[in-house]
Amino acid sequence: MDLTSLLYVIVPLFILFIVVRIFKGIIKFLFMALIVVGCFWLYFKYGYKLPI
Repeated sequence: MDLTSLLYVIVPLFILFIVVRIFKGIIKFLFMALIVVGCFWLYFKYGYKLPI
């Protein structure tokens, strides 16, 4: 296996790895933001009725 074909294998894998990591971070961030927003929304919608 020469260097060019090796590069053709390594570079896409590396790019895929980076994209997957960024994507995971974005999904985790969105998930946490969604939970926080959901909690705030529930609190403002029903919170004043609850004895907290």
